[in-house]
Amino acid sequence: PLSLHDALPICIVVPDLEQALAFYEGLLGFSVARRMEEGGAWLSTVLGIADIRATTIKMNVPGGGMVELLYFPDHPQGPRDLSLVSGGPTHIALTVADLDNLHQVMQQEGIHFVAAPNVSPDGKVKMAFCQAPDGTFVELVEERSLT
Repeated sequence: PLSLHDALPICIVVPDLEQALAFYEGLLGFSVARRMEEGGAWLSTVLGIADIRATTIKMNVPGGGMVELLYFPDHPQGPRDLSLVSGGPTHIALTVADLDNLHQVMQQEGIHFVAAPNVSPDGKVKMAFCQAPDGTFVELVEERSLT
């Protein structure tokens, strides 16, 4: 059986590192745990790509978990055809305290939302999907008390 010792990080390849940091650190409050510049024969071997270089930034997520941003300066990323109903991983999900406020702040920063925050039919959550600058969908969920 598989034995995991740490939280399983989510890895996202980003085409613009500064833009990604502004989103994940600046808007969502993630904190940089470690930044590494990597390259050489070992990285080329494990990725199967000759002469590859990468900047890896491990970020702590408020409340627990980790996101790893990967930037490959010599391999520009083109547009991705992403959909919330594509096969495979489609998005990351985060629980937030005040979705309406976060939605307003993020919209002022030019972040695209699929729709404005909406309350679920059972009234338990308010939810919205946005897209990070790299195109990754982010589900933002505010849990609501039913008192």
